[in-house]
Amino acid sequence: MSEAESNCQHVVLAQSPLGAVSLCPECGVLHLAIHNLSLRFKPSAFAELTRLLNSAQAHLPAEQGAMLAGAETVSIH
Repeated sequence: MSEAESNCQHVVLAQSPLGAVSLCPECGVLHLAIHNLSLRFKPSAFAELTRLLNSAQAHLPAEQGAMLAGAETVSIH
C-alpha cells in the first residue's frame, strides 16, 4: 500500500451488518469491506461488479432470491 493510499479519508456510502462501501474523494477509489475481506475498485470496475451482481440476483429463482435477500453470511470459494 502506498503512502497516498494509507492517507485516504473514506466517506461511507452504504453500510450493513454484512459490510460497507466507502469512497476516497481524493483518489476516487471505492472500497468494499465484507467482514475480513477488503477490495478496492476504480469506479468503472465497481459499476461492472454491480451489474454482475444485479444480473445474478435477477436470474435466481424467486424463492431462492427471497431467501438470499435476508441472508447475512458470505461464502467465498
